[in-house]
Amino acid sequence: MHTCAPRVAIFLLVSVVVTSAARGQTCSTTGPWQGMFSDSKGSGEISASFTESAGNFSGTVTVTNSNGSKTVAVTGTNTSTVATFGPVILGKSTDWAVGAFSSDCSTMSGSFHLDKPSGPVDGSFSAETAQVKITGVDLVKNTLDVTLTGPAAFTGTLELIAQGQFNGDQTVSVDNGNAESPGQITKSFARTSLRADHFDQLTAQWNVKGFAVKSGPYNLG
Repeated sequence: MHTCAPRVAIFLLVSVVVTSAARGQTCSTTGPWQGMFSDSKGSGEISASFTESAGNFSGTVTVTNSNGSKTVAVTGTNTSTVATFGPVILGKSTDWAVGAFSSDCSTMSGSFHLDKPSGPVDGSFSAETAQVKITGVDLVKNTLDVTLTGPAAFTGTLELIAQGQFNGDQTVSVDNGNAESPGQITKSFARTSLRADHFDQLTAQWNVKGFAVKSGPYNLG
């Protein structure tokens, strides 16, 4: 059996304006989010989990401050310019939020508005999501270089997906299945678990907060 060098595939209740995202880039709300908020009554932590399909999304948002935590179910829409979702419960207020994605889609931030997206400003927020990017792979040493970004509390196992020409996608564990935290890391992967194939592309998958966060494709060649 001939094995080509394993070119292994080693990836709120708010309203988000996406005009700050890089031109031509579409930001998605899908994934876990975590950050901080402030309003006239104080400040605290905000976290959310969203799943988006065809511009519509749903999920939950949790607001935590000195009075405790409040979790609500939410729905929303995400267009090419604005993603709107709500209402968010801040104390006794029912708010909507209008914000912007960062140029790399990793952060969204903006303002809360009373009763409706065009209502009076009632506070501000900034939240970050999880992202993974492959920066290199060494098929001799069986090591994978990745950058994981997100809040410090985000940890999860990392997997490598190898797209093969004959056997399709094959998934192997990275770092023996240990949980990984945000940062620039170099970890070993289970290359010997891959069946013989010709691999052209890799994808990294970071399993965080119930989401399989995938990198963009890394071409081998």
